[in-house]
Parts: sequence; C-alpha cells; structure tokens
Amino acid sequence: MARNSSATSGSSVSTEMALQEFPEEPIPLITFSEDEDQLKVNDDAVEVLRRIQGHVAVVAMAGLYRTGKSSMLNWLLGRQSGFRVGPTIERCTRGIWLWGRPQKHTTATGEDVWVLMLDTEGMGGLEASQQYDARIFSLATLLCSKLIYNSQGSVDEKAIGGLSFIANLAKHIKVSASADGEDEDVMQFHSFFPSFLWVVRDFTLELVDEDGDPISSGDYLERALADQPRTPANMERNRIRAMMKDFFRDRDCVTLVRPVHDEARLQQVDHLPIEELRPEFQQQLSQVKKIVYGDNLRPKMLQGKPLNGSMFAGLLQAYVAAINSGGVPVITSAWEGVTASECRKAMSAATDAFKKSLSALDLPLDDEELVEALKEAEQQAVAQYRAAAIGDSAAKLETDLHKRMEEDKAACIRKNAAQSKEMCERLLQVLYAEQIQPKLAASGGKDEDAGGFADMQQFAREWQAFRDAYLEKARGGAKLECLLSFSEAKYAEAMRILLSRQEEGYEKKIRLLQGDVSKVKEELGSVGGREQIYKEQIEQMQV
Repeated sequence: MARNSSATSGSSVSTEMALQEFPEEPIPLITFSEDEDQLKVNDDAVEVLRRIQGHVAVVAMAGLYRTGKSSMLNWLLGRQSGFRVGPTIERCTRGIWLWGRPQKHTTATGEDVWVLMLDTEGMGGLEASQQYDARIFSLATLLCSKLIYNSQGSVDEKAIGGLSFIANLAKHIKVSASADGEDEDVMQFHSFFPSFLWVVRDFTLELVDEDGDPISSGDYLERALADQPRTPANMERNRIRAMMKDFFRDRDCVTLVRPVHDEARLQQVDHLPIEELRPEFQQQLSQVKKIVYGDNLRPKMLQGKPLNGSMFAGLLQAYVAAINSGGVPVITSAWEGVTASECRKAMSAATDAFKKSLSALDLPLDDEELVEALKEAEQQAVAQYRAAAIGDSAAKLETDLHKRMEEDKAACIRKNAAQSKEMCERLLQVLYAEQIQPKLAASGGKDEDAGGFADMQQFAREWQAFRDAYLEKARGGAKLECLLSFSEAKYAEAMRILLSRQEEGYEKKIRLLQGDVSKVKEELGSVGGREQIYKEQIEQMQV
C-alpha cells in the first residue's frame, strides 16, 4: 500500500524541524567486538536513524584500505573535515560509520529524501580477514541505494582481480530462505542491489579508444568489464566481470585526476579548501556529486517500497543479527521482519488516533450522530494505517486494528449511554422543578391567584410544554427512555395530587352549600313560625 504524499511531506517537515538535533559528526553504525567475534549495532546510531521520518537514500563508500574513501565522502559532504582521515597505512575507519546529520535533497520527481552517508572499513588490510571484509562489503551493499567503489590508478586486470569479494557475495547474501540453491539467489541479486559508481582516483590515462577517439568514463568501465580471452589466467577475472555486470546493472564510472600537483601537499589534501585543488579535479568532483545527488537520486527501496529511517534501522539490525547467529542475511526474511514492525507501529498509531478522535467527541450524542462520528473516526484511522502499513503483515494487522476499534467503539457507546442517562435524568429534575413543581404546589390553595393549575386542562398544557423543553435539550439514546420512566412516576403523581385537591375543593363547596341549605331552612322555619302567629292574631281579632 503506497504512502500518500501528504504523509511523506509531513514527515519530511518533522525531520527538518529537528535537524539541528542530529549530530554533525560521524558516529559508529556497526562495530566489531573481537572478544565476542560479533558485529555490534550502535544504539545511538539507531536512535538517530529512527528519528528520520521521511524516506532515506543511502550512499555507501567502499574500496581497498588507504585509497582515500573517507576523503571522498568529506568532499561529497562539502566539508574539509568530517569522516576521519590520516596519512598512515593504518585503517582509519573500523566497521561502518554514519554521518550523523542527514542531508535533505530533492529527487527528479520532486520528492524530498534524506541522504545518509556511510563510510566502510577498507578491505584488504593486514588487520582483518577476508571473511570480515566480505561481511562488511555485503552489509554495505545490502544497506545502500548508491554504492561508490573507490580505487586508485586505473580499471586494469589487477583492479578487476581486486573485486573478488563481489564474486563471493553469493556466499554472504541470500534473497530467500526458501531458495533451492545459490544459483537461484544469484539470479535475483540485481533486483535488490544498489546502483554502482566506480570512482577511479589519481587517474593519469587518456580516455580514448583504440582509434584515439574520446570515450566517456562510463564507456571506459564497460570496456574494462568486457570478457577477455579465455585463458586459465583470465577465467577467474572473467567470472568476476560477469557477476559485476549481472549484480550491478545500473553502473557508472568517474575518473579523477590527482587533487594537487605537489606531492608534499598531497599529504595535507584533506585540510585544503576545495578552491585550492586542481580545477580539473574540482570539475570531476562536481560530476561525482551530480551522479550522487542529481536526477538519479532515489530513496532506498526494497520490494518496491521506499524506506524511512526506522525501516532502515530495522533492516540493519536484522542483517547483523543473521550474521551474528552464524548465518547470512536473508533479504526477504529481514524485510518481512521490518514490514511486520512497521505494520505494528502503524496499527498502534492508528489505534491512538482513533482513541483520540473518540475522546474529542462531545458526549452525549444522539444515536445517529454517534454512529456517524464513529464511522468517520474509523475511516480516518484505517486510512492512516493503510498509508503506513506495508508487506504481508498489513492485511492481518488491519484485521487486528478493526478488532481494537470495535472494542473502543463498544466502550464509547456504553459511555455515551451512561452520560446520556445521567444528563437526561438531571435535566428532567431541573425542568420539573422550574415548570411543574411550583404550580403544582400552588394548586388548590386558598389564594386563587397563587399561580397554580386552574384545572386539569391547564396542567396538561403545561406538561406538554415541559416535555417539549426537555426533548429540545436532551441528548443521547436515553432521552426517550428517561422521559417515559419519569413521566410514569411524576405525571401520575401530579394527577393524583390535582385530583385529590379537586376533591377537597368539591367537598368544601358541598359543605358550604349544605350550610347554606341549613341556614335557609332555619330562616324558612323562622318565617313559617311568624306566619302562624300572625294567623292566630288575625283570628282572635275577628272574634
């Protein structure tokens, strides 16, 4: 799965912001412990590599010892000092060293890459065995995207014979653990090997063909790699030529004159400003820089995928571990380990991003809103994972990512339900206390203007207003359930109170009416008695 350009750009900016934190000095990348007879990967160098988040292009310098490899790297870095150099016959570089501060360059396609410079221990010295030299060269070949082979003089039969370590690469590298034999592996080497640049130092010959016509330095190399007559003396060198051409199909050559004429100044050439070197040398050095940093600059690739600093560090550790275990680096096995590690990191980062998205939700949400928010967060997390995940482990770990997100979604749904229930219950209590309780308390009192419910119809209207206010403010899936539960209790209770108070009112009115009736009866009785008296008085008067 390809990385998207925005992710690559963002990681490049991140590395650039932290660039000043990278050490501007060489640091050991791989050292050799004579006591343990094992290669050691420097943890500090690994930490530097893991901080490079963008894609990396790796330039490795190899060659025989005391041929000025470190000087050439310093010139490529544009520095008078950097990688250690010295005038004695002792090796200055042991193991493989890394320039601590990566250089930012732009490829022909417009992609930013971070160029790493590796200086390897010179081969053929008295202090190291052929086995050790082969391991260092094999590691450099496996790790870099551009391999510079530095030599002096010319590309003659002696120089070709000095490339015997190339013919032995098959003994120190395997493409696949399942390969049936050495030949099957060798046939695939070119797919995994870097581009090759042969830099011939102190070159004094004319670049012309047999007819005296000018040829390029690239043509000069191809002529030197052409098979020679099949004599016993040429058989091994022709084998080396064949493997050189097969393994390194993208190859070139640059010849450089001596940097200074004066023999005495040659010992101090590493301390001279570039402007004081021979103009012809400066021009040829510019050609080397153009080949290294120009249109052919590419990130280190494996299985069609560009490597970032962390992946490069993982690959390095896998290769060294294979050597230390008594085996040889297996490219596909190391790559599987690196990609699995990258997928695990991508899954962890995507999981964290998903959790962060969920924690940013303003809970409680209505069910529809929550479903949509969870869907969007999940899509973003999966897209982030797919942008970073590579290799055969990607599909399996994406399944694991979905399982983790399902667990997080379930927890979020439970949390939303709990918060919705809490919010809705609290809102019901507040609105009830504001809109219903005061009027309910005032209903049925002696003061007719106390603001209570005049009748059941008014109560029903006020309850509907209370319900509408609640539904407008309530959130989450619990709002209807809470309203129903609250209504079952409070509405019935309010109705009982109102009915009870209405009955009390009716009874009071009945008692008042009954009193009025008794009073009327008394009055009527009193009137009837007076009428009888009047009647008797009238009768007496008539007698």
